[in-house]
Amino acid sequence: MPKRIVFTGGSGRIGRHVVPYLLSHGYQVLNLDRVPLDHANVPTVITDLAGSGGKTDPDLAHWMLRIIVSFLTDPGADEAEERRLLSRFLPQSTAVTVGR
Repeated sequence: MPKRIVFTGGSGRIGRHVVPYLLSHGYQVLNLDRVPLDHANVPTVITDLAGSGGKTDPDLAHWMLRIIVSFLTDPGADEAEERRLLSRFLPQSTAVTVGR
């Protein structure tokens, strides 16, 4: 299975440096952000994970998790594999990690 990463905020300050690094080390990257990343080999799903008021809409969260699972799993993956991936998924924002 290829090495795949879903990067939230890949168009931001840190992402603009980390995403090319990941690509140079053989990873496939899917960017989730409010603005596209200007990189031909990285698809961006335009979304605002925080939603309005900093709260995540449950329908949006479910939709995003389905995209993430479909990107990270091989075609034909079973439900157990999908659940394993979901249990490891922990979104983290740059603002929370390093401050604004």
